[in-house]
Amino acid sequence: MKLFKYVMDKPGLFWITGLIPTIAGFFTSPLYPIINKWVTRKTIYAVSMCSMILAYILLIVSTDNLAMVVTAMILYYVPQGFIFMAVILTLTDTIEYGQLKNGTRNEAVTLAVRPMLDKMSGAISNAVVGWVAVAAGMTGTATAASMTPGGISLFKLVAFWIALILHVLALIIYVFKVNISEKRHAEIVDELQHKLAAEGIGNPESTDEKGSETKVGTVSSEPVDVNIAAPVSGVTMSLSDVVDEHGHKGIAGKGIAIQPTEGKIYAPFDGKVVLVFTTKHVIGLQSDDGLEVLIHVGLGTVNMRGEGFINHLDSGQSFKKGDLLLEFNRDKIQQSGYKDTVVVLLTQGNDIVKTQYTDKKVVASGDELAKVQLK
Repeated sequence: MKLFKYVMDKPGLFWITGLIPTIAGFFTSPLYPIINKWVTRKTIYAVSMCSMILAYILLIVSTDNLAMVVTAMILYYVPQGFIFMAVILTLTDTIEYGQLKNGTRNEAVTLAVRPMLDKMSGAISNAVVGWVAVAAGMTGTATAASMTPGGISLFKLVAFWIALILHVLALIIYVFKVNISEKRHAEIVDELQHKLAAEGIGNPESTDEKGSETKVGTVSSEPVDVNIAAPVSGVTMSLSDVVDEHGHKGIAGKGIAIQPTEGKIYAPFDGKVVLVFTTKHVIGLQSDDGLEVLIHVGLGTVNMRGEGFINHLDSGQSFKKGDLLLEFNRDKIQQSGYKDTVVVLLTQGNDIVKTQYTDKKVVASGDELAKVQLK
């Protein structure tokens, strides 16, 4: 507004600054996942930031030419949606990284960083704009004709030069310091899944009032029998017979796999959701008896980054056997070059006394899939 009113003397054209981001907002977010299939997130961010940097350069060299100003606004506003998506996904990817490195999943804290930064930047921006308006004389009945060269210079310094420097710094930091790429995140998710399968997905032990350790969901040290229902209809297979997206045969760990004939995952017992990967294709469940399982939908589907997946429950929510937990688009998985095999992994190897899997070759969701004796 101040540029159009006090520098260009065209306050009636301020509506342009609202029209451009409004139009851009309709297509940038939907376009992002399409572009991201062919171009890396870091490249999208870098190109978008370069566009915004070029916009500042145009505004610095020419604030009197309307065509140049409009071009600068297009270069500035159009990439904002792409930058927003890149930053959000980068922050989201740190959730699995933090869990892999620290053993804790701080999803709420991580996702709260972005709105906190937005509020902080908004507050700082408003304070700076207010100060510049007063210092440059852009208040009250002031007009473009009453502006002094010093006031215009101060406005350009803060609004364009300092902003340009900050954008360049942001670009350098992201390009050279942010190392969690899409490929690296897929590797992190794979590492984390193997770690959880080996060590467990929750905190199976808690301390009672007397200071002794007890299993969550149990009242004694006697073994507990837990029935696992098939979470999806399909053809059963042992983990040793599973062939992944790379043609490698066999999956390590305890559990059973199902080649699904439907795209819905149902709760295999009464319990709660312990975790949901940000890629949506892996969910960790704990039964009311304390049994923990990981349900992994598809092989290679981590690279789809949640596309084609719909989670119906979040971490911490309880469910009953047969409740719908997750939907997945089998056609989209296969069209993307991946496999839709569903793997049910038992994550408490040291606490499992005995496991008996169904001898049925074909199961329907809700049929008994396995019996587990948990100590």
